[in-house]
Amino acid sequence: MRRRRVRGLTPFLLGLVLSGSLLLAASGLAPRATADDNIGLSVDVLSTSPSPSPTKSSTPKPSSTSSTSSSNTGTPEPTVAGTDATGTPTSGPNPGEVELGGLLYVSGLSWTYTPSLNPAAGALDLHFSVRNAFDKPVDASAQFWVTGVFGQVVGQPATVGVFSLQPGETRTVSTTISGMAQWTVVTARMIFTPPPRLGTQSLSPVHREEVVWFLPWFVVLLAALGGAGFVGWRWWRGRPVVPDEAAEQPAPEVEAE
Repeated sequence: MRRRRVRGLTPFLLGLVLSGSLLLAASGLAPRATADDNIGLSVDVLSTSPSPSPTKSSTPKPSSTSSTSSSNTGTPEPTVAGTDATGTPTSGPNPGEVELGGLLYVSGLSWTYTPSLNPAAGALDLHFSVRNAFDKPVDASAQFWVTGVFGQVVGQPATVGVFSLQPGETRTVSTTISGMAQWTVVTARMIFTPPPRLGTQSLSPVHREEVVWFLPWFVVLLAALGGAGFVGWRWWRGRPVVPDEAAEQPAPEVEAE
């Protein structure tokens, strides 16, 4: 029995010896890791979206559209009366303008009345515009005055200087004349005096006028008071007369003694 057990264990022990020998031989042949060796660990990350490709530089590239263009494709800018989009004076007068040698253009005379509680006061604001189509600054002047229905001067005349009117500029020239009183209908007048000569062109003064009408409130008030007084007087005269009872009674008779 002992021999059978020894014979049965012999192949098992031989297998263990051979296996140990092979393990020792493999461990001796494998390279050993030292302190200077780098041990790397790689991790694969699974993602459902593709990873972005690396860029060469973080600085954004300049746009291909040029920014040096000065053209404007949007809505054009509004132009000043008498000039085009570049500010160059246009040829020819605008509606209502008077041409002075093709170099100066004068508009019509406009007015605005301002009443006053003082019956002898009241003011008239007069204004017009002048446009310079010459290539140099221009100095000029304007005189304003007002006349009544009989040709008399109403208020105080005024003279306004127009200095350094630039090429292509349109300027409003205005003044205020007080003392309109209650004249109701007057005529506003203006004379624009340009330089005698601009370049080779001789210029002459231009006259503009405008009829002005305003409500004479003091006259209307007097008329209203007069009408109210007349109506009251007519009513007083037309009222029924009540007889005096004391006057109608007969005097008592005196009996003689």
